[in-house]
Amino acid sequence: MEIAQDRDRDSDQDRIRESNRIPETAPTNLPAALPLDLKDDLSNPLIIDFEATPDDGVFQIGAVFNDLVFNEKNISNPAPALQRLSRFAQGATYILGHNIIKHDLALAKAHCPDAGILSLIPIDTLVLSPLAFPENPYHRLIKGYKLLSASRNNPVADAKLSMVLFEDQLAAFLLLKESQPGLIAFFAWAFDLPTGTFQGISQLFERLGGEKPHESRARDLFLTLCRARGCATATREIWEEISKSLHRKPELAYLVSWLRVAGGNSVLPGWVLHEFDGIADLVLRLRMACGNDACSFCTQHNNPEHLLNKYFGFNAYRTMPDGRMLQREIVSASLSGRHHLAILATGGGKSICYQ
Repeated sequence: MEIAQDRDRDSDQDRIRESNRIPETAPTNLPAALPLDLKDDLSNPLIIDFEATPDDGVFQIGAVFNDLVFNEKNISNPAPALQRLSRFAQGATYILGHNIIKHDLALAKAHCPDAGILSLIPIDTLVLSPLAFPENPYHRLIKGYKLLSASRNNPVADAKLSMVLFEDQLAAFLLLKESQPGLIAFFAWAFDLPTGTFQGISQLFERLGGEKPHESRARDLFLTLCRARGCATATREIWEEISKSLHRKPELAYLVSWLRVAGGNSVLPGWVLHEFDGIADLVLRLRMACGNDACSFCTQHNNPEHLLNKYFGFNAYRTMPDGRMLQREIVSASLSGRHHLAILATGGGKSICYQ
């Protein structure tokens, strides 16, 4: 038994040495405009990617750190491999990758709860992508929630792609900081959760120059960011609702990010709608008519007469023999999000209602 244990230790050291022999040839290319202290910290994160089995096993681990790569294949027992990865990553502060919070780190915690990598500050490029690139099509390296990798089951290559994506995200956030500095600060607040799940995300935005605001300031930022882009009544109601459910704060970040480009070529990514299942309702509520004449958004965008004239050139809906404007009633119900069934005779003007 002692001989077998010694062999295991020797094999462990051989694998660590083998990992350390492989040079990493793609240095980081962080934006020059990053604050110097942040640039220093982010210039050398541990970048990881795990390949998993359908039953949540881990059969391959790839990582990049200190200009070296770590690559273990055909893993049958993930715990020792994760311990070796943790030793490989000694000195790292941040751990970076694509979908690592819900996937890679969750697997690491399940297989090796005391793995050293779990103490590193996570930055997840999947979480950041809809904030940096809300337009559709999204970033060239992303399809759905996955990275567009040129090779299959190559976690080292995917780890490198994560860093390329992260560099582009940082560049996008720096531009956003110049055009909408309040948005970066709001992101810092929105991802600061009691659970610490998005600690690295919140910290990143704060260090980018978006000093994390107190709740009252965050409220003002949210109302300002939504102004002229959604119903003012719904905006206030949404804030009151989410501020009482702190775990839902990230929904507000994705909401205001989407609002920046809404009306053009943009939809919220499917994984956001799945992960934050309340956000679809928030989007709908922001665009529904509130019936308050003081709401400038609804007066302009949810006014039946305004829309009729804008899209069809008419000034008024058809008046029925009994004096009712059924078309207007139908359109108003739709704009208000009310369920309804409309039955009109042939030639009664249904097309205008559903178009």
